[in-house]
Amino acid sequence: PGLMNVQSKTFETLLEEAVDGPGLALEIKKAEMATVDLATLAKVGQLKSRDLLASSLGEFAENARKTGKGLTKFSSKVGGAVDRFVSFKLYNSLCNFLT
Repeated sequence: PGLMNVQSKTFETLLEEAVDGPGLALEIKKAEMATVDLATLAKVGQLKSRDLLASSLGEFAENARKTGKGLTKFSSKVGGAVDRFVSFKLYNSLCNFLT
């Protein structure tokens, strides 16, 4: 029972934090799209260092894309782990109830 309580509290905490994952991934996607737009404006602008700026912004946008994708994947894995844990807990409770 003690180990199950610790496990339950840990998964509850993880689940609470994972709820923010999809929202954060969406915000990262918005930042990526805005940065791509800004990079495009930098390319056609009149700044002396526009190529360097556009390149840096493009690199940032690519990193944001990878980060958002990884965060989405992580959130999915956390959701799957929580689902399996809840299923196990329900099964265990049912078995205890029937015996």
